[in-house]
Amino acid sequence: MHSGKALRRLPLKGADNTRDLGGYPCAAGSTRWGVFLRSDNPGGLTADDMDRLRRYGVRDAIDLRSDDECAARPSPLTFANGFGGHHVPLLDNIHSSNFEGDLPGSMSGLYISLLDNAGKDILRIFQVLAAAKGGVFFHCAVGKDRTGVVAMLLLQLAGVADADIVADYAVSEIYMREFVDKYSQGVMGAEVPLHVLRSIPDSMWRVLEHLHNTHGGAEAYLRKQGLSAAEIGAIRDRFVERWTWD
Repeated sequence: MHSGKALRRLPLKGADNTRDLGGYPCAAGSTRWGVFLRSDNPGGLTADDMDRLRRYGVRDAIDLRSDDECAARPSPLTFANGFGGHHVPLLDNIHSSNFEGDLPGSMSGLYISLLDNAGKDILRIFQVLAAAKGGVFFHCAVGKDRTGVVAMLLLQLAGVADADIVADYAVSEIYMREFVDKYSQGVMGAEVPLHVLRSIPDSMWRVLEHLHNTHGGAEAYLRKQGLSAAEIGAIRDRFVERWTWD
């Protein structure tokens, strides 16, 4: 899918939290490198960054941000040659409203709300993921919340262990440290509770518990939203590298 060496975090100048979802063990083998990349806002990508993504095999980009967010800081992947741009807003009432209004008491509550109330949007996202022929770069503003829910469903669908899914979520806080520091210190002009900015493992553990107990796991959840068995199979076929165990 990609050319060159597989990388967990891509060293891009214009995005701090771009990570490949490949290399996680699952029952059938491991997730394949270069298929799905999660990221923060790519608005600052340089020409070299764009070329690196092309050479890595990225062919489609999914922007999960609101219309206002996209207008304020457009993604160059939406218009650049060689990339198919898809805009599927997954509204989270935090970044979508620029931290204005009521903020959630817990991030797990927000993620559970997205699962339970944004099924049609999640369906559209996974239909794009299923139809893609090359690598897919999906992102929101920070690459933690909306992107984190999509990444969680992808990894769970592939059969990745919950502990690895939680670890994948939690590392966003490390790569977005500068962003967290600016908001937590009031530099960005908004008073935001620290838990909103962090990627605390317990938040994702609670979401996974809800996914399993309420929806029966990622496959059952996505089937309930309308994703076909063929589309689920297409995602798994591309994403899971099957091993032969001796």
